[in-house]
Amino acid sequence: MFIAVGHVMRLKTVIALGVIMALWAGIYQSVIAALALPISLSHISAPENISPLTATAVTM
Repeated sequence: MFIAVGHVMRLKTVIALGVIMALWAGIYQSVIAALALPISLSHISAPENISPLTATAVTM
């Protein structure tokens, strides 16, 4: 009985860790993309325009 409960809890922990890792990877990639966008546009627009919205507005 206790072994089964422990096994289910371990399985849930592994699944939860997997979900957290996947979410973290997604957040990490989106943050990297958000940071990389203004950097790639900075040579076109002025360095003051750090945010992607102003950078795209300047390039348009």
